[in-house]
Amino acid sequence: MPGYTCAGLGDRDTDLMLSPAGVLLHEYMHWSYLFRHVPRFDHYIRDGMVQDYKGPHPDSGYGFFNAARLRALSIVEKPRYYYDNQVLQNADNYARYALSKYWSFICGKTFGQTRDRQDELRRIPIPGLVEPSQIPFPV
Repeated sequence: MPGYTCAGLGDRDTDLMLSPAGVLLHEYMHWSYLFRHVPRFDHYIRDGMVQDYKGPHPDSGYGFFNAARLRALSIVEKPRYYYDNQVLQNADNYARYALSKYWSFICGKTFGQTRDRQDELRRIPIPGLVEPSQIPFPV
């Protein structure tokens, strides 16, 4: 069955790695009190807290694919457009990085990069629990 075991996670970063701990870490990234002793935090993080990237390219910063795309755009492809270093500004970049590193450690292997947006939909359908006909959007 996909997920639930190291073999079930596949060979690359996908949402099969997501757990309640990953969601909690994402939300903790918004809590500025957590960073009160980080030197020059306000120099790197605007508005006193890590935000969620809201687009337009990529359309959001959620998920492995968009977090990786945001990193590529801000560092490699269009660094002038992404002047605020939006990788540091996006909570999911921290959470997805930590998830990938956690599962790499637990499973004793390195996972490859996410390939496309479909990697964000690997959890569904779940055989016997959520069937394709029950999903309100195309998979």
